[in-house]
Amino acid sequence: MTKKIFALLTLIFLSVSIFAQPYKKEDIVPASLLKELEGKEFIRRSSYKAHDVKFELAPSTPLAKLSTTQWTDAEEPAFVVESLYVIKKVRLSANSKLKGRAGDDISISAASRICRSVSKMEGMKYYSSSSKKQKTLYKNMYMIKSATDETRVPDPIYGDADGLVAYCLMDDNSFGRCNYRLNYRQSENEVFTSFTNVQWISYAFLKAVAPENLKISLVIIDCGDEFLIYMPLQAKFPALGVFEKHLNQSFTSRLEAICNWFIMQF
Repeated sequence: MTKKIFALLTLIFLSVSIFAQPYKKEDIVPASLLKELEGKEFIRRSSYKAHDVKFELAPSTPLAKLSTTQWTDAEEPAFVVESLYVIKKVRLSANSKLKGRAGDDISISAASRICRSVSKMEGMKYYSSSSKKQKTLYKNMYMIKSATDETRVPDPIYGDADGLVAYCLMDDNSFGRCNYRLNYRQSENEVFTSFTNVQWISYAFLKAVAPENLKISLVIIDCGDEFLIYMPLQAKFPALGVFEKHLNQSFTSRLEAICNWFIMQF
C-alpha cells in the first residue's frame, strides 16, 4: 500500500512538473512570425474598419486566445491593433539589478504583481506623434473601490491574480478622466490583464468611445529565457472625420507605452 501511495505521489509530482514547464516559442508562434521577429523587439498589425478581423499575432496559448475574444458586442470594433514583443529575461534581470534589487525574480508571479501595480503607471511618459515630444501619459492613475466609487484603494498585489476583477481611474493626457474595469487571469506560464472602459471616453471635447467599447489586453507568456508579450487593442467609435487618424495613433501609442512601463518595473 505504501508503495502504491508513493508511486501515485510521484506521478502527480511529475505531471505537475511537466505542466509547469515554460512554453517553447516555436510551439506557440508560427515560424513565419518568428522569422519576422528576428533582430526585432516587436512586430505589429493593425486594421481599421475591416470586417471579420483576424488576430494574426496571437500566440497559441489559452490566455492569448482569451484576449482576442473579449468583444461581446454584435458589432465589430472599428479599430484593432495587436503587438507581439519578445523580451529577454536577462535584460529584465539587469534592469532590476541597476535598481539595487536581486534581479532573480523574473517570473510569472513577478509579472502578475507588476500587472496589478497600476498606480505605478502614474506619471509614465509616452511619445506624442502630434507634438513630436515626450508627454506624461497618465496624470493620475490608481485603483478605486468600484466602477462608480472613486475612493482610492491599494493595488491588489498579493496572492494569485486568477479571476480577480478590479477597477481603476485613469487621468489620460488625451482622453481625460475615465474609470476602467480590470479583469485578470493567471496560470503557471501566463498572466492576462484586460482594461475595459466603464465610462465614456472623450477626445477633443467630444464623446468618442462609449462604455465597454475600448478593450486593451496585456498577456505575458513565459518562454524560458524570454517573455512573449502579446497586446491586442480593440475599439469602436463613430466616424469623427479628422479625429479618426489621431484616435488611431493615440491608441497605438498607449500599447507601446504600457509595454515599456511593464519592462521598466522589473
